[in-house]
Amino acid sequence: MRSPVHNAYNTRMEVCRRSGAWGARRVGKMTLPYSINSVEQKVRQALALADFYSAHGRRVIPLLDFEDMKGQRIMKKCVIVGAGVCDSGQLRKRAVIKEGDLCIAADGGLDYLLEAGITPDIVLGDMDSLRTREALAALSVKRLPEEKDDTDMLAAIKEGLSAGFRKFELYGALGGRLDHTLANIQSLLYLLNRGARGTLYGDGLSVFLIRNESISFVADEAKCGRRISVFAFGGDADGVSEVGLKYTLDHVLLKQEFAVGVSNEFTGRHAMIEVQNGMLLICMEIK
Repeated sequence: MRSPVHNAYNTRMEVCRRSGAWGARRVGKMTLPYSINSVEQKVRQALALADFYSAHGRRVIPLLDFEDMKGQRIMKKCVIVGAGVCDSGQLRKRAVIKEGDLCIAADGGLDYLLEAGITPDIVLGDMDSLRTREALAALSVKRLPEEKDDTDMLAAIKEGLSAGFRKFELYGALGGRLDHTLANIQSLLYLLNRGARGTLYGDGLSVFLIRNESISFVADEAKCGRRISVFAFGGDADGVSEVGLKYTLDHVLLKQEFAVGVSNEFTGRHAMIEVQNGMLLICMEIK
């Protein structure tokens, strides 16, 4: 479906939508996220965002996933719930499982899913952290040996990749055991190197990686005072810019040994983070 913004920019684009009224606009080499509560608002916000990002001239990766105008998801997702820190109420709110999505309980993550009223497609793990073992009888279970090279979370990620998924939401992936948290952060690079993307959720945070690209945050994500931290990952990160945040950066070199990007804040305006050469690990507060 074409929108008035297409005519305004006279360029090919796709109009997409997410439940909760989000969409994306392709303008030249740039993808712009915008609210689509109404056609008029869609045009107005897309024009404003085009002005905002015109100075950067790079592809902007939207933070949110998109649906088309009929509500059909463009990219199906794999939701994995692990045994880290996870609030079942937040899980029920955020992990919206739609037709075609895949939901995997990684061992003790099944407890959180059952508390949230969500039935997983697969339960996978060595079952060392699971409390509600009686529920396994009615579920599809892939039991793993206790002695193995992969964590239960990584095994679940491999299951999702083998099923063809390239978008991953990993809940219960932060907090709890520090070694498992670090392993889950490493799994973001495992996904990125295989053409997929993942976001870790847990302990009031979302964590994700970007590499040689930009990411934009629309107003609802950039609520004033919400903290966001940026770290060089896997080496130094060059050409790092932070626009629309309390503390800004303009094409600087972030050294892996110096956490200058910690504890920044959104200001309520559209914001953007960019890295031209390298990777950034981004940690953002969620409410």
